[in-house]
Amino acid sequence: CDLRCDRLAQLHGACLEDRSGLLVSEYMPGGDLERYIRGRRPAPHQPWVPPGPDVVRWALALAEALEYLHECCSPPLVHGNLRPSALLLSADRSLKLSLCGVLSPLEHGVKDGDTSLANC
Repeated sequence: CDLRCDRLAQLHGACLEDRSGLLVSEYMPGGDLERYIRGRRPAPHQPWVPPGPDVVRWALALAEALEYLHECCSPPLVHGNLRPSALLLSADRSLKLSLCGVLSPLEHGVKDGDTSLANC
């Protein structure tokens, strides 16, 4: 499957010389969604609700990324690490899905937590 999609953060390469390994992906200056939201909370345990238009744009971008993995890849792929820290933001707060945790073929009866890349 060609993983070039506007909604996926592009993976440029990997270094596997030691046990930990290193993935080199597209630079996303906005960081991940988890840190973005945490950094805007008025106090450590108080919630911050993003503006409605941002939430809608992020939900649509995530849906498009998952649709690409499920419908455009053969075999379909499951993202095994879907959480706010896997959602990356550009400088203009556009959302892309990180490929860390991706690449579990759907056809092999994926179980919770199965991934072919280490969880990042």
